[in-house]
Amino acid sequence: MSSVIYLIEGGKALQLVKRHIEEVKRVRAEVRLIADELGITEGQTNPFTGVLASVVFKRGAVPEGWTKPDRKHGVSYPKKGSPMAARFAAQVGYPDPAKVISDELGIPVDVDYSRGNGVQGSKCIGDNPFRPCGWLYCSGEGPFALFAPDVVSEVKALTEKGYTVEGGAASFTGLIDGCRQIEDEEWDIVVAQHALQAKRESAVAGQEGGTQ
Repeated sequence: MSSVIYLIEGGKALQLVKRHIEEVKRVRAEVRLIADELGITEGQTNPFTGVLASVVFKRGAVPEGWTKPDRKHGVSYPKKGSPMAARFAAQVGYPDPAKVISDELGIPVDVDYSRGNGVQGSKCIGDNPFRPCGWLYCSGEGPFALFAPDVVSEVKALTEKGYTVEGGAASFTGLIDGCRQIEDEEWDIVVAQHALQAKRESAVAGQEGGTQ
C-alpha cells in the first residue's frame, strides 16, 4: 500500500518537526567540523541519524589509521581502535524520524491480521519498510508536512478479503492532531509556490541591492 501526506498546521507534529530541524542543524555542524579537520569534501552519512559514517580521501592520500577505499563507493572508514574511530563513535545523531513520528503521533507502521481458519500474519506497511514515515519541509520556517503509511486503506483492503485486523492499526482513524491529509499533488503545489515566492523575494532583494 502507498503512503499519504499530512500537511502540518500545528499541534505536537509541528513541535516535533521543528525539533527535528534543529537536531539536523546540530548534527550537520558536527559533520562539517570533522570534515574540515580531515580536509575532505566528500563522505557518506548515516541515512537514519545523519552522523558521518565514512569519508573519501584524494587518490593516494589515505592517512594512517584509515581503511583503504572500498571498491564500490571509494570510501574509507577509521580503523578500529584509532582516535578517529572513537571520534566517529562519539557522534550523537538525530532521532530516527520514522520512529519519532510513529511513536509520538501514534501512527502504525505495521499491521497484524488473522482469519478464522487459523491464518495469522503481520506485515510492514508504507512505501518503504526502512523508512515508513518521514518529515517534509521546504525550509526551516516551513511549510511542513509528513508522510506515513496509508493505514486506513490497508485495513480496509484486508477486511474486504475476510481478515480481522488487530492491534493499533485496527483503531487508527487517520486523524492526527494538528495535521490535515492532503493529496500528493497538493504538496507539490505547496513546494512550487514556496519556491516561486523565494525566487521573487530574491529578485526584489537583488534589485534593491543594486539601487543607489
